[in-house]
Amino acid sequence: NGTQINERMIVVVNDGDCQWDAASPYGVGVGQPWGDAPNGFVEVFNSQSTEFGGWPGSGNAERGVITQQGDQLPLAIPKLGVVVLKMTAETNKETARDANAILAELSAAALGGE
Repeated sequence: NGTQINERMIVVVNDGDCQWDAASPYGVGVGQPWGDAPNGFVEVFNSQSTEFGGWPGSGNAERGVITQQGDQLPLAIPKLGVVVLKMTAETNKETARDANAILAELSAAALGGE
C-alpha cells in the first residue's frame, strides 16, 4: 500500500555456550533511544523457547517490556540461540503484538509480498 512504517527490531545471535539470564542480563548496545522517552522492547522470537525444544525462562518473554537503558538493552540471551525483539510503545506484555503475526509479516516481506 506504499505506507512506510518505521519499526525497530533487534536480532541477537549467540553461537557460543555462554548464556545470560534475567538475573544477570547482558547489555546489548543498540544505539541511542528513538524519540524523547526510553524505548521499550518485547521479545517476538526465541529459538530456545520451549515451543522449539528449548527450556523455560531461556529468553525475555516472561519479562514483558524491557526498557532501554541509555544505549544498552539488558537481555537474557540463551546459549546457541537467536533472540528477536521489537520496539514497542506499549507498557506491558499483554498489549504486545503476536509474535507469529510479526514473523508472518517478515516472511511475506522477504518474499516480496505485502
